[in-house]
This record gives sequence, C-alpha cells and structure tokens, in this order.
Amino acid sequence: MKRAKLIVTLQDDVILSEHAASVGHRGLDYLPGSVFLGIAAAHLYSTLPAQKSWVLFHSGQVQFGSAYPSILPTNTVSCPIPLSWSYEKGEDYYKTIDNTRWLKSDALYHKAKQNSEPTNETKKPPEKLQAVHEAFIDPKTGQILTAKRKSLLKTAIDGKYGGAAESQLFAYQGLETGQTFIGFVHADDTLSDDFKTLISALSGQHRIGRSRSAEFGRIHIEVQSDQETLPNTTDVADVIDDHCLQLWCLSDLAVLNAQGIPTLTPTPEELGLPKGHLCLEKSTIRSRSYTPYNQARGCYDLERTVITKGSVLTFKLANNQVNANQIALQSVAGVGLYREQGLGQIWVNPKLLDSVKPNFPDSDRQHAQKNHTQQKPEANAKFKKIKQPDHPLIAWLQAQHNNQNQHQFIEQKALKLRDLTQSFYRSAQALAGTQERIGPSKSQWGRVMETAKQGTIPLKQALFDTDTGICKTTLSEQAPDWGAEGVFQANIITFRSFMEHQLKTLELDNTTSEDAVRHIVSQWAHKTLTWLGQAETPSLKELAS
Repeated sequence: MKRAKLIVTLQDDVILSEHAASVGHRGLDYLPGSVFLGIAAAHLYSTLPAQKSWVLFHSGQVQFGSAYPSILPTNTVSCPIPLSWSYEKGEDYYKTIDNTRWLKSDALYHKAKQNSEPTNETKKPPEKLQAVHEAFIDPKTGQILTAKRKSLLKTAIDGKYGGAAESQLFAYQGLETGQTFIGFVHADDTLSDDFKTLISALSGQHRIGRSRSAEFGRIHIEVQSDQETLPNTTDVADVIDDHCLQLWCLSDLAVLNAQGIPTLTPTPEELGLPKGHLCLEKSTIRSRSYTPYNQARGCYDLERTVITKGSVLTFKLANNQVNANQIALQSVAGVGLYREQGLGQIWVNPKLLDSVKPNFPDSDRQHAQKNHTQQKPEANAKFKKIKQPDHPLIAWLQAQHNNQNQHQFIEQKALKLRDLTQSFYRSAQALAGTQERIGPSKSQWGRVMETAKQGTIPLKQALFDTDTGICKTTLSEQAPDWGAEGVFQANIITFRSFMEHQLKTLELDNTTSEDAVRHIVSQWAHKTLTWLGQAETPSLKELAS
C-alpha cells in the first residue's frame, strides 16, 4: 500500500464544525479526511472519467486520513488518547517539563486490564477513578498535545441599513492560525500514476472550512513520500491468555449491523474479524452523531452515528489460535464505512494497552529533557563569573538598564491589555446589536488612570469597593457603563468582571510587583483613553464629579 504524508500549516484561523447546528457551535480539534478528499475532488473530479472518479473518491481504494497535531521536533503524527485510561480523582496524571506536558504512566489505569491481572493491595486500582480528558498523545513518549482553539463572536449584517442584523449574533469555535497538523493518504499499489496526480492536486495553498470566502480557512499542504511501516502494524501484542483482542480507534468508526442499522456495539464479524463477542465491561465507547454538508451537491448527506476516535473496543474471540499480527495486517485498509474519508482507522492490540499501566517505549526522552533542563546551569560552570566592579558609574548604568527593561515590560503588558479591551468593547457592541460604543466612558478610564498613579489606597479597593469603587455595575450617573456586558473567553461577563479578571491575572504573575501592577494599570487606562478618542486626561472638575 502506498502512503503520502501531508504536513498541513494553518495560515488563517480555520473553522470546522463538529455538527451542522447553528446554535451551540463546537469546532473540531483536528482536520477530518473529508477535507482533503474535497480538495482533491474539486481539482480532479470534473476532469476524470466516471469510473476513475469512483475508484479515487468513493471505492475506498484511496483513503484520505484525518490530520492530527504535529509532534515537534520530529514532525510526526499524534494519536487520539485512549479513552479507557483513567486516574485517581484528585491526583495529577501528568508532569510539566519546559512547558511541555507528559503523561505519568504510574498514575494511569487501563480499564480493560484492571481485573485481568492478579493484584495485591499495592497494585489494586483506587475506588474513585476519573477519565483522562485530553485530546492527543505521542504513543512513544507520552507527550500530551492539544490543538489550540479560539472562540469568535460574529454578527450578520443587515444589507438594507448596513448595521448588525437583529437576532443574528452567532459564535464560532476555530483552530488558531500557525499550527501544524500531520495526516496521511493511503492508496492501493495498483493506483501508481493516479496516486501521483492525486498528491499533486493536494500540494500548495487551499481554503477549507466555514467562512472561507471571508477571513478564515487558508492552509498550506506540503506532501512528502512516506515509506515507514503503518502504525497499526507495529508494536502489536499477541492475543492474551483470555483470547481478548483490543481495537484502539485512531479515527471515528462507523459500523452497520446485520440489519443495515448503525450500531455502537459491533460484533467482531461486523468488523471483518473472527467470531467472538464484544466485552462491554472492558470497553470504553463514546459516540456522536452529525450530518456532513456536501458542498458540491449543495445539500446535507445522511446522518452518521459513529464511535468517536480514542474509543477502545475489547473483543473475546472464540478461537484462541487467531494471530493478532495477521489481523493487524488485514486491518491496514480500515474497517467499517466511509473509509475513503479517513474513518475506520484502528490499531489492533497495541502494546501500549497491554497492561494496567501504559509503558511508553521512548519515555527516556522525558528524562533526557528534564536532565537537560537541570544541567543547563552546569553547562557553563567552567566559565568563571566575573564580579561586577564597585563603581558609581557601573551602578548607574546597571540601574538604567534595569529601568529600561522594566519600562519595556510595562509597555508590553499595557499594550496587550489595551488590545483585549478593544476586543471586549467590540464584543459588547455585537452583543447589544448596536454600532454605538457601549461600556465605560472616557472619564471613567481617566479616573482609573489617576487612581493607579496616586497609589494612596489599595488598587483593588479603589476599583471594586461596593460603595466607593470606580468600577460599579449599578447604572448610575457616576458609573453608567461598568455593568455593560461583552464576551470574553466564550463567556458573557460585565466590564467590571473583565477588569477584575485582568487585575487578578497581573497579581498572580510572580514577575510583577505591586508597584509594577499600578504602572501597568495606569498605562493600560491611558492607552484605552487614547483609543477612545480622548487626547488628554480628564480635568479635576470631571474627576471630582
């Protein structure tokens, strides 16, 4: 079987919906195989004979796999985390090294094996277990990978008046620009020339997802030939003593039963495996239903009910002589329906799921990274530290350098807060369905700036005291706009709550002193004033009012 590797870089935010509903929109955290099938079909379908189009896009002889977050620096593909893993409630199941999270194998428990091995009191799993809620992992090292997503609030435009249309506010959840995803395209060996044509059509820049005619959807695909062994034919454990076979779903899985009805509890025969039955007590199955939209036909396809990626199915086979390696080789082409769109990819009896505790084969990489971090100071130990001369000029220059660094730090923080405030103002306008600016007035920001500068009373008390604070949510003449609402991190909150959240974030930063927080808030208010159109600070009369 031929295989090509797709390295997909997001050049814009990309919106790929989990379902077709317009209310409660949720975005996917990966790029489904149907995206790449659609790109190739858009370039080639109308130029090919009907029979060849059927072979390439409908027969399953070519499979457009889903693209998952890339593992750096190796630029390899990640896998959806097995949903059968759990950990003791209240405990940590990962550790952080250099801003990278790694699973702790000792803290994890695999559901299918908890009752299959003899245990003593020290090995017995705890009574209260909680599922691991992560997206993707590196199966070799246990590194945790998560696609970065963002929430976007939009409103339809009234064509007649040019303003926001009434009752047309909606939200998108999309993948952030700049991320890299890895996917694969598989094809039968008989499709040599056609496969090259297919790969050529995928290379380059394309637009995908929703609103791609506007500001979203640009991606760049780099295609590389890939001769490595397929992941589901490596690290395969033999059928264990109780004749159980485990299937780790690397993608969504759609299966029909003998009556042609979608099923979430398939038998081995319905997957093309030897006779047996599904062990529900040792399986972890999650599902979802969605209706894909076919742009070429301009309508929705049939609703799909699928077993979601990451699910683990455990089967007890009737014949104990079945070879797991042979089954894995037979399953390379996938199982179930819609394999041409990347569904049905499985890993048969992975060694990672062969015991209660996962054993990551390259877990030494975690220790190497940790040791590298710990040894950084020692790497330069041979260089003797030079003592700073005790001279007034040197001390003055050092003080000037520190002040400059502090000034740059405050300026960067204030600019970032100003940008967040601008976005919050715009979301408040969209939420209210008006083009007029709503929120704290210029005089209110002037009071915030002067209060932060003076420093006579604690800043939190000056801003948020129920009786005397500046940021009141009561709709009075003194504070008319702090109670206005906007959207921040997909939540609807008031301007007061927005201000409290930003101030708390500054106070929790260990690198920011109390004095620096006041300077940042003062600069933040000043830059917001400038943006709102006020060239100078309010007069004393205005502040007194």
